[in-house]
Amino acid sequence: TMWAELQEKTERRQQALDATYQLEQYYFDVAEVESWLGEQELLLMNEEKGKDEQSTLHLLKKHLLTEQTIDNYEETIAQLSRQCRALLELGHPQSEQVSRRQSQVDRLYVSLKELVEERKVHLEQQYWLYQLSREVDELEHRI
Repeated sequence: TMWAELQEKTERRQQALDATYQLEQYYFDVAEVESWLGEQELLLMNEEKGKDEQSTLHLLKKHLLTEQTIDNYEETIAQLSRQCRALLELGHPQSEQVSRRQSQVDRLYVSLKELVEERKVHLEQQYWLYQLSREVDELEHRI
């Protein structure tokens, strides 16, 4: 009947609108994530060094907070990945672009985590050197 045909067309149209909405939501969310990752990367590129043991410890504590924030962001990345999979399962025409974009975000996140680790190691080494220097100075004063 014409009524059943109209209902079927309406349902298909609704599914197409839902898929378009999901795609737009994904692109909005992925743009926000990419922006956040870029901001964090810029913060980590800061090569600020402590002038002494105390200032290095301060930088290290600040860095550990940044590291925790980035670790906590993993759930946001996972949610984005779930959105991507849902779009792929729908067989959306832009599935290939969505998949490439998700891979790019995943790579950005992994490289950000590597950058966090490198910076932490650098700050820890700098802190240990200041500690060692202080201990050597204290020993020299005793002698």
